[in-house]
This record gives sequence, structure tokens and C-alpha cells, in this order.
Amino acid sequence: MRLKSPRFTATPEAFSLSSDNRTKVAAMMRNNQIIWDPLVRIFHALLMLCFAVAWWFEDDYLYLHLLCGSTVLGLVFFRIIWGFAGTRYSLFRDFPLASRLLLSHLKSLWQLRKNSYPGHTPAGSFMIVALLLLLLLLSLSGVAVYALQTGHGPMAGWAGAIDFQREIWMTKIHSLLADSIVLLVLLHVGGVLIESLLHKQNLPLAMITGRKSRKEREK
Repeated sequence: MRLKSPRFTATPEAFSLSSDNRTKVAAMMRNNQIIWDPLVRIFHALLMLCFAVAWWFEDDYLYLHLLCGSTVLGLVFFRIIWGFAGTRYSLFRDFPLASRLLLSHLKSLWQLRKNSYPGHTPAGSFMIVALLLLLLLLSLSGVAVYALQTGHGPMAGWAGAIDFQREIWMTKIHSLLADSIVLLVLLHVGGVLIESLLHKQNLPLAMITGRKSRKEREK
């Protein structure tokens, strides 16, 4: 004997959301909006990749090191321009760059208190400015070291007048800048993880999707 399975009749009501669910979806969409524009997210991903490759292959693959280092320099110039002509939360004028805000933010982190900001936090803003400055100096010092060691590149003419002792110092400065950036990146990652735990929100994912919740954005 063949058993018949219960027939399911699909009605428009079966696929439509109830009033309560529509309200929840609408609230979720309102509370989860794009903050980081696509160019900022692409910049962030490319910068991480190129710096990591250039740092890791510094000694073994010079061409790859030069390619990624040159890309980092271009990305830094782009971010500086985008900081004046980009979207709202990418603008430098939107950064809370005030010492009292920074101290208040660091105090709240130390006390494990929530202290949300619409875009970048004060600590994040200072970190971005510091990283951009150091990356710019790192890239330019790399161009100088390349000119000193090979006699080629945009600074080849300047390198011809530099003695060997100064070449050694320039190489040390380049390495010191790279190590300083690695240290700041580790601090940056640590801060992002702490903020994610405090606010119960995946902030690394927000830099991929561009979305932050309203409770995270509102202060």
C-alpha cells in the first residue's frame, strides 16, 4: 500500500512576511548600513596584502618586494587623496583626532566600557594617520635604498652623491620603519579585537562588508 505524503499548498501568505517580521527586517536594515565605501575596503585589503608580501619577501625576492612596495606607495597616495575627497567616513575631517577624545577612548578600553563612535574611533584615527605617515616614509626610504644599491630609480641622481656610510644608515632607517609598522599593525589588530568583544560585533567583517550596526555607530 502506497502512503501519500501530506500535500503542501503554497499560498502567497506562506511566502510573505508577517507584519512583525517585516518590522524586524526593516529595523535590521536601518541598523546595519554601509559605513566603509568599496574603495576604502579595497584599499585596506590591498594594503595588507602588499605590505605583508613586501615584508616577508624582503631578502629573497627583490622584484616582488619592489613591486609590492611600489604598490604600497601608490595606495598611500590614494588614501591621502581619498581622505580629502572621499565619502563621509573616509574623510580626515571626520576623524576624531583630539587628545581628550583619545584619552577618554583609551580609558574606556582599559575599563572595558563601551564607547562607540560613528566611523573611526579616536585610537583608530590616530593609528591610521600614524600608519599612513610611516608607510609613506617607508616607501620613500625604500626608493632611496634601491637607488643607492643599484643606481637606478627616481632617486638615482641623488644616490650618486651619497657615501657608503649614509647608505648603511638609510638601509637601517628603512628596516626600522618596517619593524615599527609591524608593531603598530599588531596593536591595531589587538584594539580591533577588543572593540569587537566589547561591542559584540565582528569589526574585521565590517571592514569586508562595509556595514556597521547602528548601536556600534551611534555615540
